[in-house]
This record gives sequence, structure tokens and C-alpha cells, in this order.
Amino acid sequence: MTETPSDLRFQNARRLAVALIAVTVLFCCVAAFGALHFVGLFEQEKAAQKAHQEKIQAITLIQSSVNDLQGYVLGGDTRLTTRLADKASQFDTMVRAHSGDPDFQNMNDAFHMWHQTLAQPMMQKRLQFDTGSMNFSEMGITYIQGNAPMHERRLEELSTQTLNASRDNMEAAQGRISGFLIPAIAVTASMGAAALILAFLLLKNLRG
Repeated sequence: MTETPSDLRFQNARRLAVALIAVTVLFCCVAAFGALHFVGLFEQEKAAQKAHQEKIQAITLIQSSVNDLQGYVLGGDTRLTTRLADKASQFDTMVRAHSGDPDFQNMNDAFHMWHQTLAQPMMQKRLQFDTGSMNFSEMGITYIQGNAPMHERRLEELSTQTLNASRDNMEAAQGRISGFLIPAIAVTASMGAAALILAFLLLKNLRG
């Protein structure tokens, strides 16, 4: 049986319609997967930014505590001891809120070693100096015996390492977004263009 032009046109239209449906379904699946994946990457980047800012806050507390101790030992301003206690409490709160973060744990270990072996003894010696039971030279000896430069260098090195690692993690999260976004746009645009071409061909076939 010979196929008429209308039969051929109908077969072509059917093939085009099937192809259009398949491309459209695939386009929707890819778009949905891409959107969900992008949301996940965005949440990771947001979490990395938050963690970076919180580590900056923790390091600021450490650095300002070191400065407050030095200020109190040299100047005797008792208000600085209150600030030291407040900052130690704030730091402990941050550490508890990030109990699973090794960076916070490392900072906590170093900070508490500094606080117990240097800050507390030096505050006691300064109090003795203020009451006249110790002279400044003896207080300086305590500062040296407490190995202050080692503690302060350790805190500074740890702060730098933590910030660098946190910044690298944040930049990596941003890079994953950029690395996914460009190919995703290209694939989505290509499939959208294919769907439009098929729709145009189908419409042309039906009109012909």
C-alpha cells in the first residue's frame, strides 16, 4: 500500500511530537536537578561564610584578650580584668556552639593553656604588685617564666592557620557554585533551544 503525502506528514509529526515530549521532559528533569543542586551549593557557601565570620570573631576575642592582659600587667587598670573574664566567657560559649569543629577545639586548647599558665598567674602577680608585696622585677620574672612569647606566638600562628583554612574553604564553596553554574546554564540553554527547534518543525509540519 502506497503511503500518501498526508501519511508521511502524519508520521513525521508523530516522530517530532515524541521527540519534543522527550526533550521537554528531560529539560524539566535537568532544570529541577540543577535547581536543587544549586540550592545545596548555595547553602554550603552560606555555611562556609558564617563559619568564617565566627572564626574571625573568636580570633578577635583571643587577640584582644592578649592585649588586655598586657595592658593590665603594665598599667594596672582593673577594668581590664573584667573584660578578660567576659571575653573568656564569650569564647567558651562560641566553642560550645562549635563542639564538632576541630579549628575551634584547637583554638580552645591554646587559649585555655595561655589563660591558665600565663594570664591567671600574671593577674595574681599584678595584684601582689599593687598591694606592695612584689616589685616590678619579680613580676617581670613571672612573665618570662610563664613563657609568654611562646604562648602569644602559638596563638598568633594558630589564628593565622585557622583564618587561612577557613578562607580557603569559603573560596572553594564559591568555586563550586561558579563551576556548576556555567555548564548548567549551557546545558539548559541547549536543551531549551532543541525544544524550540522541535516545536517549530512540528508546527511547520502540521501546517504543511
